[in-house]
Amino acid sequence: MTHRSLGRFLAVLAAALVSVAVLTGLPAQAADDISFGVQVRDQGGDPVAGATIDYYTSDPADGPATSAASGQTDEQGLYGATVPAGRYWITAAKAGYRTKTHVIDVSADGYTPMSLEPSRGMLGGRILDPDGRAGNTCVSAVVYRAGQAEVPQPVATVQVDEYTRRWQVDLPTGEYVVQALDRCDHPELWVGGQSYATAKPYEVEDAKTTTIPTVTQQRPSTLRGKVVDAAGKPVQGVQALLYAPGYADYYAKRSVRTNSRGEYTFEELAPGSDYQVLVADGDDYQNQWYQGAQDRDSATRITLGSGTKTLDTIRLTSIPREGRPSTLKGTVRDLAGTGVRGLPVALFHAEPDQDGNLQMAAYTVTSQGGGYTFDVAPGRYKVRVGRDNGYERSSGSYGTEDAYRAQWFGGAYSFRNAAVVSSPQAKTLAPVTLESYGSIAGTVVAPTTRDDDYQWTNVEVRGLDGSYYYVDSGSGTRWSTYQLPAGTYTVRFTASRNFMEGWSDLVSVPFVPEYWSNQAGVTTARRVVVKDGQHVTGVDATLSSKLLTYAAPRVTGPATKGKKLTSSLGTWNSSQEIAFARQWLRDGKAISGATGSSYTLTSSDVGRRISVRVSAQDKNDQFGDGVSTSASTAKVKKK
Repeated sequence: MTHRSLGRFLAVLAAALVSVAVLTGLPAQAADDISFGVQVRDQGGDPVAGATIDYYTSDPADGPATSAASGQTDEQGLYGATVPAGRYWITAAKAGYRTKTHVIDVSADGYTPMSLEPSRGMLGGRILDPDGRAGNTCVSAVVYRAGQAEVPQPVATVQVDEYTRRWQVDLPTGEYVVQALDRCDHPELWVGGQSYATAKPYEVEDAKTTTIPTVTQQRPSTLRGKVVDAAGKPVQGVQALLYAPGYADYYAKRSVRTNSRGEYTFEELAPGSDYQVLVADGDDYQNQWYQGAQDRDSATRITLGSGTKTLDTIRLTSIPREGRPSTLKGTVRDLAGTGVRGLPVALFHAEPDQDGNLQMAAYTVTSQGGGYTFDVAPGRYKVRVGRDNGYERSSGSYGTEDAYRAQWFGGAYSFRNAAVVSSPQAKTLAPVTLESYGSIAGTVVAPTTRDDDYQWTNVEVRGLDGSYYYVDSGSGTRWSTYQLPAGTYTVRFTASRNFMEGWSDLVSVPFVPEYWSNQAGVTTARRVVVKDGQHVTGVDATLSSKLLTYAAPRVTGPATKGKKLTSSLGTWNSSQEIAFARQWLRDGKAISGATGSSYTLTSSDVGRRISVRVSAQDKNDQFGDGVSTSASTAKVKKK
């Protein structure tokens, strides 16, 4: 808030309070009352509306306290009151944030800024392979927000430690479900259920650690089948789509094309899940569910055991030319205007069914030059290009469809806002231009101090639009994101060093978190700008388990007897819950009793050089103590 806007705020506050007093018959503001307000923001600098503010006359931590004023912040995060002069414990509280208290001696009109931290906790567990063995570096715990209608985008993907098979992640409070994902050998596994919808939710509470039961991976299953035409000849190149519980009709879990023998194969599937298979073409053959069902609701559910299961042959029916008189054509290109090959394109009926579900009419993949074609009956449709973020990747592989941000025809990013396409006859649609995803990469080093130590590093990437990405680099030093839309981001590094105490106890020692580059808080963090398709590198950090300074303390003032010197604390790698202490030095030796923020020079200092030593101690005893000493002054003069 600027001084000018602060003045307006206080003036409006005072006028409003007087008006209330007149209208209600209450006594007007006493002569010694003071107009004092707060402005509450989150760590990103945005105002927090609806926060409850209390002006307590004693410390509420010591027991019941009297509130001299109470209310909620407005849309600008502002709240103000008139109170007598004195000391107040001003608290700001809101669900999803940690309650903050400022102790203020109110003696004149003014305000105090308050920054709220989000409530956060830890979620973790262990993931074992079918034989309970360690050594697999391909396993990750994928964490999703619980309670969504469809599979949402993950909020965190955490690599499981190859030695302990443990994983842990720092998250905002709320309910989450977890999926064990193996990019090498074993199928994905939802914890506590067969799908996202049936997985067990786990509550993450503020400042607490939630540990889920140990998960044992399953041995993978394989599903195979064959597709032929009405004459029994193999059909090559049609799309075989695999659906699983929890996936909407327009989100296939896997997608493969038939080979020259009409065969398709889905590998690394989780046993026990109820799968459904649809063969889709859209050009020459009618779409066909396994065993002849008319729709997904009636389609046969396939339950897998261990090993390989071969399905009955699916026989396709050709589409008569007169049955598909309408042709929709279009192209997909990147921002440079180049056609993009290999992107999925789905055609939906413009109106959902009676239950509100989207109805897919056809599906294809862009050809050379980015072209696509649908032969469909006349009607109203919506076209979607690219893979949705909720679409599950197979075996950790990334293709063309993962490099572009999906979009609906007409420039929308949702079905609701997509343009409607009418097809009474042949029509060529305007090109769809997609944004390319970019990435951020770098290194994070957390030095170890014992031979049996290993580091565990995490990176949080946050967009200024509120988007959030989490990268776990495990025990390595290199990290990178994927599928970042163009935008501006901040990067935060956390780490711990871990070692075994005895035979079974894992000890974890945290490093001081740090924002890029060399900043303790988000407000001073250096921004990373990612342009369309840009891969930004060199976002590096070296963390410390001790408190240290980015900029040493400074001494200012004339080095003359009788004059006052002042000192700054310096800029430290942490500013949260840190106790600072000063000690003034004369030629490097402590000056008795000189521990304040300023020091007045005496005759004992003449001809000597003065400096200040600042000590930092973490109140929570997580990080090691730090010490930093300023540069010395010139020799002190008599006058």
